[in-house]
Amino acid sequence: MSADIQPEDYFHQRYGLTRTHSEVVAAAGEIPAGRALDLGCGGGRNALYLALKGFDVTAWDKNAVAIAELSRIIDAEGLSNIRATVQDLNSLRFQGDYDFILSTVVMMFLQLRQSRRSFRICRPPPSAAAIT
Repeated sequence: MSADIQPEDYFHQRYGLTRTHSEVVAAAGEIPAGRALDLGCGGGRNALYLALKGFDVTAWDKNAVAIAELSRIIDAEGLSNIRATVQDLNSLRFQGDYDFILSTVVMMFLQLRQSRRSFRICRPPPSAAAIT
């Protein structure tokens, strides 16, 4: 990464992704890097930023094309701390322990019981849970 590019702008400038969400940038500055889950990651703008900041990231989205493109970027950048997989969040059984769970512009598409389940996997006490 070029020294004159801010981490939150790197993937926007290099790959044309939408800029990292400002709430994610703010939250990542407040909590220590740990395990992060990006629900409905789309093209991966937030997941990639968190990986750049040292988080161990799991990125899920229902859109196979978006996940394929995100996987291409992960490979091109040689990132080993991010995994992107196709997942239908409405039929998924949420498991695991995460320090930071984020979902931007996705929760309105989840069934109510799934949105509740998704945050039960945040390690107690939750470090952060960002929904925008």
